Amino acid sequence: MKSDNPIKKIIMFPVAFAVLSVVLYVLSKDQIDLTDPKNRGIVGIYVAMAVLVLIGTIVRIMKAVSERADKHVFYIGKYWEKSIGGSDEAMLFIDYLAAKDKPVLAVRDILEETGINRLNGNLRHVEDSVALPLGGGMEAAEVHYPIEIVTVLAALMLECRVSGSVNYNDLDSTREKKELKLFYGAEELKKVKEMLSDYVRNPKEYDIYELMLEDEAKEVLAGVSSLLGEL
Repeated sequence: MKSDNPIKKIIMFPVAFAVLSVVLYVLSKDQIDLTDPKNRGIVGIYVAMAVLVLIGTIVRIMKAVSERADKHVFYIGKYWEKSIGGSDEAMLFIDYLAAKDKPVLAVRDILEETGINRLNGNLRHVEDSVALPLGGGMEAAEVHYPIEIVTVLAALMLECRVSGSVNYNDLDSTREKKELKLFYGAEELKKVKEMLSDYVRNPKEYDIYELMLEDEAKEVLAGVSSLLGEL
């Protein structure tokens, strides 16, 4: 199988060069007369080549390591704005998180502050709305389809588990590049999974289902189901 590791590819040539050098040295060490200026010159050129290869390899490895460190992967990008995250409710939830202006947030606190906990898992109807405090003197934003909030929250939890944090700029290209880490335990994860499971099992019981076209509903539910399987 072909290797996708750039560092492995970089060191293949110098390793082969070193092995060949050792073999040649073993075969010819008793035949080279280093008192001969011509032989000393050839050996000197060879040593200089070896040093240049070594320096070049070190530089290329450093560059590859740096590029790998800088390479950014948005894991939930396969869901985001395709089956999850493209709604007004999703953007309001991102506004809510950003308004808190904290690098680390607890999912437990989010579930409590938004009122999700108060609903006891009943997110099916528009009357089961929640309010998102946006801070800065702004009125709280009312969300009539709280399952949208839970779906986005679940996606962010997955991103944080896989990547360590989530970047606001990945969620919305108009936002600054700023990291957020969501902290959660088994209890919060269980609650979120139970709410998503109910949505996947009983989609037509949710008022939001009536707003979607058949193909759109299938895509959304497929995304939520896949997300649920990854949590």
